[in-house]
Amino acid sequence: FMAERPVKLGTLFHSAMAHGWTRPSQDYSHLFPPIDATPDDILMDLRPRPPQLDIDLLPPVLARRAREVSLMRGCDPTVPAWAALSAACACIDSRSRLALIGDDFKVAPILWMMVIGPPGDKKSPGSDLMFNILETLELEDRPHHAIKLLEYEGKEAAWSASHKAYLDYCGSPEALFNGADSPTVLPEPVKPATLILKVNDITSQKLVRIAVDRPRGVACILDEM
Repeated sequence: FMAERPVKLGTLFHSAMAHGWTRPSQDYSHLFPPIDATPDDILMDLRPRPPQLDIDLLPPVLARRAREVSLMRGCDPTVPAWAALSAACACIDSRSRLALIGDDFKVAPILWMMVIGPPGDKKSPGSDLMFNILETLELEDRPHHAIKLLEYEGKEAAWSASHKAYLDYCGSPEALFNGADSPTVLPEPVKPATLILKVNDITSQKLVRIAVDRPRGVACILDEM
């Protein structure tokens, strides 16, 4: 019906009830635990449910290893799966970029992962096995680093000799009166840093220092947050 003035909500309800409409009763029982519920049941309803991870979304080799570690350690497969993704990112040079949407949207291979659970959930045992490969790669790189270090020492000795020759020339009479060409100073070499893919329980200051010398990046693994 049309009214000369706006109809308010109270008038609308009154008119509806006058024509036989009744307000339906509301059932709020789902908001309260059953009478036989235990305290654990009530607490479980208050806690957020853990994510249901589809392991098959991971690369097959990581998914298979995550299931193996889950069975060996008796932990949720999410724990080794998260550790596997973190270890993979530690091996990828952080200066590379991943093209997610065509060539317009690119990101660095950097992940922030956290596993939350009560004590005894086998979080650390379920993760450690996935990080062992990082220590193996660090050990295998030591002979290569020794070669790079020897090359650096040779270049550093050549730079030091050229630097000394230049200083000696600058203080000689030839430089003051004859204007002869000065000796060439070789570029100062940069000392190679040892390969570090994983650090544990480290201070933020030390982490920054390690990251500055290693632009490829490292994995920072903290047992307690």
